[in-house]
Amino acid sequence: MQDFGPKPRINDLDKLLFMLCKGKHLKHAQEFFNGVKLELSPSEKTYSILMSSWVKCETLRRHGNSLMKCLSGKCPIDVTVYNTLLGCLCQDGKTEEAHRLFREMESCGLQPDACSYSIFILAYCEANDAHSALRVLVRMRRYSLAPNVGTNEFTFNFIIKLFCKNDCVNQALKLINRMDKDSCLPDYHT
Repeated sequence: MQDFGPKPRINDLDKLLFMLCKGKHLKHAQEFFNGVKLELSPSEKTYSILMSSWVKCETLRRHGNSLMKCLSGKCPIDVTVYNTLLGCLCQDGKTEEAHRLFREMESCGLQPDACSYSIFILAYCEANDAHSALRVLVRMRRYSLAPNVGTNEFTFNFIIKLFCKNDCVNQALKLINRMDKDSCLPDYHT
């Protein structure tokens, strides 16, 4: 990588990997990463970029090698990495495994953020489980993560859409009123 001019930084690697993955060149991204990972210290963002791309192409089963490198101390595991893995598990329909990973994250002293909870809300909405999605929203509020810290109309809209899909218009209207009370204004999608 240094043959091309100034010494590259980890942000340069992240941008390059992101663009390669976005362009559906995951094999090239992985090969390039394997060639430079000893020169640069990959960050949690670097691993998240690769993990997210693997999920889109194959499945979570391919993440084992990179996750083990993170766990071996070469890369600090933070909420971003956990959120990537939570999203992967939920996309694969493995919500119980995702819950175990969520509890593991908390037991390691990491505080889940609004994104962590929103991953579960989306998964429950896609599974047509409005009750569980609302339970997650209530838990977010309990930890002051909703709606003014990270949760926005996007998260509410998933649940509202599910209520409408299931002919529960009154519950959808109640949730819209709750949005307004929480200073999260409905948008045109709502």
